[in-house]
Amino acid sequence: MVQSTNGDPEPVVVSGWLRRHAVTLSVSLLVTAGLVWLLKAGALPVVPPREAWSSLRPWTALAFVAAFLAVHVLRCSRWSLLVKEQYRPPLGRTLAIAFIGYGAQVLLPFRLGEAVRPALIHSHTRLPLATAAGVSAAERIVDGLVLSLLLVVSLLSSEQVSPLPDHIGALPIPAVVIPALAWGGTIGFGLLSLIMVISYVYQGPVSRWLERHLGRWSPELARWATRTMANVVGGFAFLRELDTRGTFALLTIGYWVANVAAFWLLLWGAGVEQSTLLESGVVLGVLGLGMAVPNAPGYFGTFQISGYAALVLFYPLEVVTTAGATFLFLLYVIQLGLTLLVAALALFWGLPPKGVSGLGATQPVTAGGGHAAGAGAEGGAAGAPSHPGQARRSI
Repeated sequence: MVQSTNGDPEPVVVSGWLRRHAVTLSVSLLVTAGLVWLLKAGALPVVPPREAWSSLRPWTALAFVAAFLAVHVLRCSRWSLLVKEQYRPPLGRTLAIAFIGYGAQVLLPFRLGEAVRPALIHSHTRLPLATAAGVSAAERIVDGLVLSLLLVVSLLSSEQVSPLPDHIGALPIPAVVIPALAWGGTIGFGLLSLIMVISYVYQGPVSRWLERHLGRWSPELARWATRTMANVVGGFAFLRELDTRGTFALLTIGYWVANVAAFWLLLWGAGVEQSTLLESGVVLGVLGLGMAVPNAPGYFGTFQISGYAALVLFYPLEVVTTAGATFLFLLYVIQLGLTLLVAALALFWGLPPKGVSGLGATQPVTAGGGHAAGAGAEGGAAGAPSHPGQARRSI
């Protein structure tokens, strides 16, 4: 997000943002060009050949559009359940914040868009920025763990080609890296989940440890670290809320199961006749973990290579580069297009101005959900912008 004063013309704001991020944008363009070259060198088509479209069942693409919109709304509605009820925004604002956040993740390279949603949560609720970051991190960790487990279970339960190919298209990348990716993701997100639980349960001892050791070097640094940790851990308070935790778990499971079913429908509709739900789970898992790493704008290149890497586990190369290419092309265009469309609608019509939305104080939120001792009252500045000149937003 780029803040502007009421007197700043929009072109100046945009050009200033472009100048500040020129290096990042240039590097991302180079990465995109490299991935395009890699796909071409591997004989992996971005756009499927003309003859591949003859196997497409058009109604399945339309059904996938409806299914993606439904699961996208479901996904975007979950994060507010991780917020204590007294700070929880209404559903419309919840969806708008999530839509814009996911749109930023698509547009900005190297996962820079991850910072947008915490900033919006902070700006349009009464949560401190660090607590908003904790909420976003908790959702990411849970989703990553569920997706990794889904990938492992699908791999172990599905029948793959034997032996696994030692290349993906013409690229000398062995398909055996996929099971390694699955186990690596499960271990990584499992450790992050464990750290999240430990930091929440043992917040007091960890805070005292920080104060004791950092205080030797800098009392101010120790106070900042303790205060920041308290705010971040405040985003994990859902761990002790039985009703919220159960609802969030059910919505998460429903979201991923619906995704698998939608992937299977589009895969079958693109002409991969023998596809199964387990194979669709593998494709979903590989795509999800592949896009979790820093990548080019729009996930371009990473998306296609991850998708082809999953498809070669099950189907002959001639199927992968025809019907499989149609599936990946439609999947990419539909997901990217709808994500950006709903993000644009939410940006212009979904969020009220800050002064109306209740931008609140940024007192530390403890793990129990309340304000830390000594924090000011919730009223007073709760409806005021951080700075008088920041009444207008721009991207």
